[in-house]
Amino acid sequence: MPATQAELPANPLDPVTLLLNLPQHVIANHACYRLGAVTVMNNPLYTERELEAQLNGSDARFLITLDLLLPRALKIYYTTNGTDPTESSSVYSAPIPIAVATTLKFFARDLAGNSEGVKTEIYTHILKGDINGNGAVDLTDAVMVLQVLSRVTPTQPINKNANVDGDGKIGLQEAIYILQGVAEMR
Repeated sequence: MPATQAELPANPLDPVTLLLNLPQHVIANHACYRLGAVTVMNNPLYTERELEAQLNGSDARFLITLDLLLPRALKIYYTTNGTDPTESSSVYSAPIPIAVATTLKFFARDLAGNSEGVKTEIYTHILKGDINGNGAVDLTDAVMVLQVLSRVTPTQPINKNANVDGDGKIGLQEAIYILQGVAEMR
């Protein structure tokens, strides 16, 4: 399983695969030599099948590559609904948009079939103007603000953290902000 830079190398004789084709290749290669590690060179132009044969044949425990090339060496499976991911879950290939509070669970599997344990990251994202907390700023939020301003109790709970000016209160600034957003004036 590929390791982070902080884990390199556990044993100086552990092979380290380099999958680079830039000046960083020279730097990484020199660093491995300085640490006493054995480097295994790989061409970033290899097909996935060629790369799999190279990685499996080298017994490398570490991989140094670019984010751009990482999907060729391993797959990261993830879910955003809090359930544990499986090999049939979404595969990471681009930034994952997170607009509301989200529990992201993920694991990586390399070309040799080695998997790490499931990891969890919890993201709390409060969208400015999302008064009802549904992940969108829309007219429903504007109506709720107007209800608060006119001292009518809204039918849904109010997310006071969604205020736009940082004062912790829901007021006229929020109504203007929401209506400008809905009218696409912002």
